[in-house]
Amino acid sequence: ATWALEATLRGTSIAGDELGSSVSLSADGSVALVGARRDDTAAGTDVGTARVFVRAGSVWTESAILEATGGAASDNFGTAVAIAGDGTRAFVGGPNDDIGAITNAGSVRVFARSGTTWAEEAALSRIAPVASDLFGTSVAATGDGGRVAIGVPSDDTRGFAAGSVRVFLRSGTAWGEESVLLDAGGTGSDDLGTSVAITPD
Repeated sequence: ATWALEATLRGTSIAGDELGSSVSLSADGSVALVGARRDDTAAGTDVGTARVFVRAGSVWTESAILEATGGAASDNFGTAVAIAGDGTRAFVGGPNDDIGAITNAGSVRVFARSGTTWAEEAALSRIAPVASDLFGTSVAATGDGGRVAIGVPSDDTRGFAAGSVRVFLRSGTAWGEESVLLDAGGTGSDDLGTSVAITPD
């Protein structure tokens, strides 16, 4: 019944990065994915990153910094993160990402791991992105990383911003939107999708 502090994860983060904005663990607890939504990068201020920490015994080491391809200032990439149970895929939400000229439509980037190297595999967004949807405010992945639930709290599909959850399914390295979850009795400003969870299977 006793808990003891094992480690404090900071890595190469600095003041104002907001490392710990979000966090997700692999099933065996050996890989931690940690969002730093206000991390400044070469692309600008508050672009955001996600840090990968790997545990060996009781020692944690920062092994990678994930950045969105084409990231821009104020994307807040890292607001939400999820990692597959086997630690081979990472999902990072940037709810303020602009899709073309569509501001704050939001996206979730999928990264796949090969050895110790991570590469961006896909950029998930609504089929028809809408301004200020904030797609990617929350994200959760199944154990094998084959399905992901993404919160879109400002989705106004029904004419008012009740929100939605979008479910995406992977086939190989290709991703497609499988389902849109809506609250049958939803009303404006419900913010459905502010947080999400999905079972491992």
